[in-house]
Amino acid sequence: MDPQVRTFVGTLEGALNAEDIITHLTGCIGCGICGNACAWFLGTNNPQLHPMTRSNLLRSFYFAYIDPNPIGKVLTTLGLKRKPGIAELQEMRDAIFLCCTMCGRCSLACPQGVSNRRIAQLARMALSSCGMVPDTVAEIQRNYQETGHSFGLTSEAVIGRITAIAKGRDISVPIDQPGADYLFACSGIQTYHSPKDVVDSVELLTAGGVSFTLSSGLVDTGTEVLTTAVDPVLGRKAVRNTLEEASRLGCKRVIIGECGCDVRAHLVDLRSFIGADYPDIEIIYVDALLLDLIETGRLLVEPIDMAVAIHDPCWTTRLSGYGPVIRDLLGKCVTEVVEMEPNGLSSYCCNGGAGTLRTYPPTSPGMSRRRQVSVLKAEQMRATGAKMVATPCASCALSLADTSDFYALDLQVSLLCDLVLNSARLASRTRVLEEPPSGKGW
Repeated sequence: MDPQVRTFVGTLEGALNAEDIITHLTGCIGCGICGNACAWFLGTNNPQLHPMTRSNLLRSFYFAYIDPNPIGKVLTTLGLKRKPGIAELQEMRDAIFLCCTMCGRCSLACPQGVSNRRIAQLARMALSSCGMVPDTVAEIQRNYQETGHSFGLTSEAVIGRITAIAKGRDISVPIDQPGADYLFACSGIQTYHSPKDVVDSVELLTAGGVSFTLSSGLVDTGTEVLTTAVDPVLGRKAVRNTLEEASRLGCKRVIIGECGCDVRAHLVDLRSFIGADYPDIEIIYVDALLLDLIETGRLLVEPIDMAVAIHDPCWTTRLSGYGPVIRDLLGKCVTEVVEMEPNGLSSYCCNGGAGTLRTYPPTSPGMSRRRQVSVLKAEQMRATGAKMVATPCASCALSLADTSDFYALDLQVSLLCDLVLNSARLASRTRVLEEPPSGKGW
């Protein structure tokens, strides 16, 4: 057996649980209904992009090398069925990393409860372990290993970006403050693409009187090694670093920012990465905290007079259950929330999550495919009639902005926290308070 194949099979076998085998790998009846829910298949009508086709690539390795039922091994040994090897690993690499955001929409359609998302996650994990990954994913792994940041930024560069923006607003950023209640942890996507949005959150938390700090030892939560590469070694290192920095600074809680993949990784999947050795540190989603600050009167907002459509990040709403939270928060900050159809659990993906946006930058030949797939999301946005779309995810915001430009939708894309900040600033100008809220304010 080829060494890469052996490593792939060994990693896969070690990661499988009973549900994976009984439901996801052997439970598929081949009905193909999952394709009716997949934007990549619906947007291209390409059978190679059907969820079942992608999942069957992994199943071929399971039945040939792992399945305790000997039928698969007998068929391949007798030459009646081809034993998968390097060529199939390469095909799987391109299908799983380049043409799937692991959004989970296809799983909703399956009458058998098969999760093609889970199969894609297992495939990425095993492919990462044997080094069969796209160049972009290899770059993510290398950058994080060398600098602790998936884009290769140093701690000094990240802190410098954030403090420079904060200085322009005349606000201070607490960094490495021992004894703070919360550690505010930011994803690499946020600190690289949108440090302004990090400062927006800093400004809001300060105005709400929250005791928090950033850490110079945590400038990337490891989102991309956790959810793009699904690298078990670097992923474990990333989550341990977050929790260890919180412990070092004496923080009992960690705030996760507006990044859908981060929300799922840290609020749902964290224990699977860290194992039984789970420290007594609470993980909190920033938008849930902001909503609580508003509802308890610690952060004052004034609804902005505008209609804003809401985009559900798959990893925040469908995969983590925060749809009601983000709607309630947006509803506090604008006069009209416009829903896309379908929405919530059934909403279409932005097609930028789990690394696809980074894999298909605007100048790449493959970008045309991602944009073709995004026609469904473009139609959703256009049908709202709104001039602005809000989303609580940095990656979604970048992807939606590209889709809006490509399909000439004439609408603005905003992160949810940006609207919350503008609403809070509006409140500070229009209300005279008998007792100002705790915190710095404006």
